[in-house]
Amino acid sequence: MKKMRGLYRTGALATGTAEASAAPGGICAGSSCLNAWGGGPYVNAYTGGAYTTNDDFNIVPEPNGNVILKYVGGGTWNDRCVGDAKNDSGDARVSLDLCGNNGQNAGWGTQFEQLPGNGNNSCPSGTSYFYDLHWGGYLGPQKSGVNGSPFYLNKPAPVCFKVT
Repeated sequence: MKKMRGLYRTGALATGTAEASAAPGGICAGSSCLNAWGGGPYVNAYTGGAYTTNDDFNIVPEPNGNVILKYVGGGTWNDRCVGDAKNDSGDARVSLDLCGNNGQNAGWGTQFEQLPGNGNNSCPSGTSYFYDLHWGGYLGPQKSGVNGSPFYLNKPAPVCFKVT
């Protein structure tokens, strides 16, 4: 998979089609970036800026129309996906789980709808929010802007993310 900058490429936003994108600078909600804390398995907020260790995630479209957020930063947890903590279907904290194939054999909570911000909904243009199909809630940090704060899959309102 070719690493690309930005959440969408020219034309993709207009059609609503997401492309796979690498995020060597991070997928961030404000100053809270997804980070495989200590190399994984837990995914917490890193607030020290983009382009740091353990923030390499790809947004990968699935044939079923959903997306997965795959960690590609190397180490033991490489090629695992954002999902339920330790694949426990009752724990909405985020850790890295098996990605599966088109939702088959995937860990709990790994399937998302990626919805683009358009300025008319709760997120501005150029951002996205991620609706978790297992939890019926949104991906977001427990406490925005707090370094080390865990991410959760069941936030009650959309949290706007940008790929930096």
